[in-house]
Amino acid sequence: VLNVVADPITTTRISGRVLDIDETPIIGMKVEIGGVQGLTQSDGAFRLDLGSGTAVSDTIKIRGELFAGARVYPFIAEKLAFLLEHSVFASWNNVIARAIYLPPLDVANGKQIDPLRNTTVTTAAIPGVSLLVAAGTLMNQQGTPFTGSLSITRVPVSLTPAALPEGLHPDLVVTIQPGEMVFATPARMTFPNSAGWAPGTLMDLWSINPVTGEFDDVGDMRVSADGRQIDTISGGVRNSSWHFYSPPPPPPKPAPPNPPCDNCEKNAPANSIVSLNSGAIMEEHELASYSSLGVTRGVTLHYDSLRADPRPIFRFGYDSLNANIFSVPDTLRLVARLSVNVNGLEQIVPGFNPFAGNATTPRFGLTGGEHFWSIPPGDGPLSAALQADLLGVLGVRLVIRDSTTPMDAINVLVMFKAKSATQQIKGSCAALVERK
Repeated sequence: VLNVVADPITTTRISGRVLDIDETPIIGMKVEIGGVQGLTQSDGAFRLDLGSGTAVSDTIKIRGELFAGARVYPFIAEKLAFLLEHSVFASWNNVIARAIYLPPLDVANGKQIDPLRNTTVTTAAIPGVSLLVAAGTLMNQQGTPFTGSLSITRVPVSLTPAALPEGLHPDLVVTIQPGEMVFATPARMTFPNSAGWAPGTLMDLWSINPVTGEFDDVGDMRVSADGRQIDTISGGVRNSSWHFYSPPPPPPKPAPPNPPCDNCEKNAPANSIVSLNSGAIMEEHELASYSSLGVTRGVTLHYDSLRADPRPIFRFGYDSLNANIFSVPDTLRLVARLSVNVNGLEQIVPGFNPFAGNATTPRFGLTGGEHFWSIPPGDGPLSAALQADLLGVLGVRLVIRDSTTPMDAINVLVMFKAKSATQQIKGSCAALVERK
């Protein structure tokens, strides 16, 4: 019997967590939605009660510029629907599932802006990065010329406020702060060619749009003739926010008449549904529905052997990759590592040991557990996989939800093995590197 208990609180709430990029909670960070404000707690969590009326604002603001701690953090404003991945549900606690990460700003290397002169902003922390601010073109939030210090800070690629556009895997992401400022004339930016792209390779410049909260293509870049840097050739930075460069995504290709078997999904009839390409067995059972307040409600049980298998296989790769655009294609490698987090204890799938051979410092700057794949010649899709053996580690759980209830409102777990419900698997992350 499944008993769905109504939430005793009927106001609209927004909750989430604010963390430093080192995964530690930021305590006492001010969070705002319209006129509703609150501070993060000891675990970085916050909950704002918006009441029972119309939502006061569709934007959440993390007031990093007002933080009173030893570190300086950026101001962030994001659309609630974008962070929640759905519209705000009235009378529910709307949980922002992904933590909001803030990087400590590199204010020590900031550059004072003189509105009467052209200023080139650089940082010793990221050699080769620069931003040209033309005289009188940088306006603050009040619409007047900015006269303070402007900084550039590196941000982990996986911890940007907004999700990266699908299919893009940048080598470097930076944030320009203070935030929410406007360049009346797009500012030209230069990045170091740390990945070794071939001279003349064209790139797109991407920035977070302060209105939508998503990344937009704001300019074109090109690898210099000597291959040392990547320069803006048109467009440029329009707002002080998050920025990166990436090759233009490849145009979609028509499906081949006879796709390879590992990309071809077929099902076979059986007592269960069997997926021939993966071997997965799937079943779905709909329980008896009922009517409540004129709405038909019901529960569906879904079983997928790939998700229930304690030895899951994680697949990843690129839709299209041309190794020839790199300076030395033969040295290119795909690198990935897979870790499993069980009750706060991280277990890494065995792989490369950077301390092998009595090394006192990690070789190649790697942390351990990496796996390597060579890149085939030519242009086309690239895929790889890693498998984690979780036998005896994780319990299998079945998630049951009322089909008409918002996802964050109910999460009833039926445990097939006596294990805690606070288990999480981190997806594998992949990157392209050149072998030295």
